[in-house]
Amino acid sequence: MTNTSLRWGREYNDSRESEKRLQCILSDIRGYSVSEHPTALDLGANTGFFSLGLADAGFRVAAVEPPSDKSLYYSGVTEYRHWVQYREDLPDGPFDVSLVLSVLHHIPHWFGVLEGVLERTHHLVYVEVPHPDEKHPKWFGSRESLAYLRKLPNAVQIGEHYESTHRLKRPLFRIEVL
Repeated sequence: MTNTSLRWGREYNDSRESEKRLQCILSDIRGYSVSEHPTALDLGANTGFFSLGLADAGFRVAAVEPPSDKSLYYSGVTEYRHWVQYREDLPDGPFDVSLVLSVLHHIPHWFGVLEGVLERTHHLVYVEVPHPDEKHPKWFGSRESLAYLRKLPNAVQIGEHYESTHRLKRPLFRIEVL
């Protein structure tokens, strides 16, 4: 397992299958037409791995992560260092593609935030939520968000990837914005 003291950058935790998840998303995006100069939102950017991967693929990325003393200086990535609790806290957009990977369960008003992401995105939203058997007393809406995604007619599960303990796989959905 690779862990570093860097918060932002290419270094990431191998146990999260980040490279596999990124390639799954990029491969899926290639099947869709996005703008000539595509934009992306990475909500809950964490180490910046997905932000950098999207920037390398030609996207201009808005990376949103709570305040930290670390920073990412990378061409094509703009950092937004603040907490997102409500839809109004999101960057304005519009975005061609949005990533909401393993972050909704940390947001008390997750439904409003997800609706805000959908409002700001023109093409595709990728959402990863905890496995239904994952539980934590400080998480919000884990099972509810999964049930919501499963009921959306424009949402399709495109993969599943292990969470950090390698016991349970988290579902990854693509939502086509209609």
